[in-house]
Amino acid sequence: VAFNRHVTDQGYDVTLLERHIDEALALTKGRPPIASLAATMALEHFTAMLAHQLIADPRHLKGGDEQAAALWRWHAAEEIEHKGVAYDTWLHATRDWSRWQRWKIKAFVMLG
Repeated sequence: VAFNRHVTDQGYDVTLLERHIDEALALTKGRPPIASLAATMALEHFTAMLAHQLIADPRHLKGGDEQAAALWRWHAAEEIEHKGVAYDTWLHATRDWSRWQRWKIKAFVMLG
């Protein structure tokens, strides 16, 4: 909460992003737990792509407060790790599924 508040205090409007995340997670209400895992896996994948870009291109943090930039880099690395954990959990939870079935669900969720 404090981290998101800091982003907002710096002039970034994240309400649309937060709304999209809330909507994506709401789609899993009342569905089997595997649906929540699929949604989590997709969100962590998108977050990891953003995090990778933040780390790979120093222009994103150029001119910013060094302590805040260090926190952003640490947080980005953590988000990349979350992607791996979510995907490994997905693979374990769907270990009895065919590759086609896993791909189909992943693609459907990521398009949603």
